[in-house]
Amino acid sequence: MGDERISQPLLLNQPEEILNSLAKFIAFILGDFCKVYKTEETDLFTDFYKNQLGKEEIEKLGENKPSQVTIIDMSLLPYEVLETITGLIGRLILDFVSRFPESDRGKLPMVIALEEAQNYIPEKNRGDRESIAKKVFERIAREGRKYGISLLVSSQRPSELSKTVLSQCNSFIIHRLQNPEDQKYVRQLVSAANEDILQQLPILPQQHVVIMGDAVRTPVQARMNNANPRPNSNNPKFIENWTMDLPENFPNYEKIAEAWEKGAKYKPTNDEPDVQQEE
Repeated sequence: MGDERISQPLLLNQPEEILNSLAKFIAFILGDFCKVYKTEETDLFTDFYKNQLGKEEIEKLGENKPSQVTIIDMSLLPYEVLETITGLIGRLILDFVSRFPESDRGKLPMVIALEEAQNYIPEKNRGDRESIAKKVFERIAREGRKYGISLLVSSQRPSELSKTVLSQCNSFIIHRLQNPEDQKYVRQLVSAANEDILQQLPILPQQHVVIMGDAVRTPVQARMNNANPRPNSNNPKFIENWTMDLPENFPNYEKIAEAWEKGAKYKPTNDEPDVQQEE
């Protein structure tokens, strides 16, 4: 409870009891919070939902309208609890849909996308501790289809992923792979691909992929569409940033450290200049 990195995501420092907490949590992560929302309540789920209703453009939620995408940011979670919390969320989702009446089974289809999946579903256990998340997502990979749950597994190190999960995948979108182990693993995984296409993996240009599996009739190389909105993933301009004059208070060490100690990311205010505004 003394470690804010752990106590905050696990709600150990939550002073008030949350009524119907399980129903609210499930509805929250499935984007259906509008179906349990009550304006008079003041728990953290309701407060967050009210705040999102008041936002503009892409972050704004539509009132009485379910969300199509829910992003759960776990980038600040410490390694000690990352797999546990990820596995817990997957287990709750699977248990929830498996409790539907037989007549309603599969009527709430969903896709769980695992970004940097090697952190959640590693093939080898780290140390002597068995990965909880690995067990949960292997079960989802095997049984999730009949409940309407699909997995989208994204990783830069496919050779480190659970073979059980990958064996259940029926389509593969492969970006450039330069690690020999990963290339070898993909060759073993997708035997239907011809050698000419697989030889392109180490030299694929940015934004180009090789697509294999049930999604296409034959393995094919393609260029992905531009993302909208664009992710902030461009390479830093090293020389330009080293030689330019930065704002006097950049980086804001005190504010960043203050947010860090609270287990949050620092967000500059509108009246506070940053490098992008200066450019």
